[in-house]
Amino acid sequence: MTDPFDFGPGRELPDRVRADARRRISDGMAPRRSSGLAPIAIASAVVMVAAGAVTLTAFDNGIGSDPVAASPSRSVDDPNRPGNRFVSPEEKYSVLEHKAPADATTRCMAAEPGATQWEPLFTASARGVSVIAFFTSGGKRFCELTPATVTLSAVQPDAPAGAARATFVTSFGTIAGVVDPAFGTLSVGPKGSEAREIALLRNGIFVSPNAMPVPDKGLTFYLGGSPDVQGGTRAAETPDTSTSTTDRPQPAGDRDSESGQRLADCFREAAGPPPVDADAWGPTDSRDVGGGESLQLARYGNLLAVCTFTADEVFLKIDEETDSNGYRTLEAETNPYLFTTTVFYDFRAHANGTSSSETVAVAGLVKSADVASVSISRPESPPVIATVHKGTFVLPGVELNEGTIAERQHTELTAFDVSGTVLARIALKI
Repeated sequence: MTDPFDFGPGRELPDRVRADARRRISDGMAPRRSSGLAPIAIASAVVMVAAGAVTLTAFDNGIGSDPVAASPSRSVDDPNRPGNRFVSPEEKYSVLEHKAPADATTRCMAAEPGATQWEPLFTASARGVSVIAFFTSGGKRFCELTPATVTLSAVQPDAPAGAARATFVTSFGTIAGVVDPAFGTLSVGPKGSEAREIALLRNGIFVSPNAMPVPDKGLTFYLGGSPDVQGGTRAAETPDTSTSTTDRPQPAGDRDSESGQRLADCFREAAGPPPVDADAWGPTDSRDVGGGESLQLARYGNLLAVCTFTADEVFLKIDEETDSNGYRTLEAETNPYLFTTTVFYDFRAHANGTSSSETVAVAGLVKSADVASVSISRPESPPVIATVHKGTFVLPGVELNEGTIAERQHTELTAFDVSGTVLARIALKI
């Protein structure tokens, strides 16, 4: 008789299948749509409209995937596309285990009179927000820092068996709390929305820094199970927003000029995680890119904001050259001169209800004052050149899918000083 439990020899799973399985397990087998920080292939982006939802999907022709837009209506998370990989919470939030910058610990403890013996469990960061979990003499506590503010949580209770609760929510979009340590993974999103963000779990607490605007209708937790506990979804109330203290005031950014007013409009109207210390950002480049669309760039220290204005929507992407926006394989290679943030625009409608774009703007922030201008080479079109303005630049009108895939792999940025001398040639695989 044939043994029904004889499955034959084991087989090695392909990397893509393994990555897909890992991501699905990590999200508790629930379908996922990112809240604006999701992989998009730099090749061709397609907006698909169905049942009132707008989702951006993309086809990468096998050359990988990377984030390019930051809003619920221009995002995608399709694990079956070639080039996708799982980004762990440790990568996404640049996690420091059992560490915190000395200055950060000093700021947190200064916000609590009489604080002693605070030991960091971890530090998790995203888009200018850092959250430190501390072991204190009274118990576990969270401390959120921005360049200007500090926000402390109360001592954290233990979570009941099988439960997850938000206990610390801030005006900068951090969601943190307690969770049954038996759960393997956790993502959190606003109640009634498919959007969600992955959280870092440690020792019965979780945190997702700068995750989303404060949800006013409650939260949904998506929990990955384990041999000891059943995963699934859990509804939860949103606690009161914790009070922040401005311990390091920052100079106010320009809001009187046309660019400053556009930046204020962008920060007010765009969906997605709140920009950190919104009043302190300075507007930089403004660019009309045609078709009723325009770009507004801004800078705050090492943070770059790119606002895309269309006829009826505003999209905001904030970048700090980390994995907090997803994969960076298709941005500029790490170098001492600059980093890039690429955004799609010029979407064209099709008869079947979809729209697509093969046009991007490569925006960037310079890390060296020596960089005066930047150019990008293309397989067929002439190079696009931009002058650095207030520490940022934008190279619009970059058409994708030019030349062969091999040629696209060799696109490069060139950084020049004020005299036109080449400072660096930097690979950019678009």
